[in-house]
Amino acid sequence: NMHLMYAHECTLTFRIETLTPEPVWNTMLADEEAVVRVYDAGSKTLKEKPLKLLEANRTPYLQRGWCMAEIEWSSLRGVNAQHQHIDRPKDPKSETQKSDHLNGRVPMIPEKFRQQME
Repeated sequence: NMHLMYAHECTLTFRIETLTPEPVWNTMLADEEAVVRVYDAGSKTLKEKPLKLLEANRTPYLQRGWCMAEIEWSSLRGVNAQHQHIDRPKDPKSETQKSDHLNGRVPMIPEKFRQQME
């Protein structure tokens, strides 16, 4: 069960919430030889594929259902330091940094999570 892996006391979760910057994304799209490793269901392995052949998903991290589930499962651990957002803004005046100064996070109740996913 995947949720057990995220909530288990012997694991760590590291979150990268930012998307690939637009200039980097556009450069890779234009480069005929640029490839990324992705899971290939047919061969059940990782394969290198040109970025332009893949379907883009530019949905922000915190608006993705699976990502929100990972955060909630990871928040169930007794030690909050085992769940880290590792690409925080460097600017100490950043709104995200100001509002994210607490060390802990309490998971949502199932009803609230369900409403948020709708």
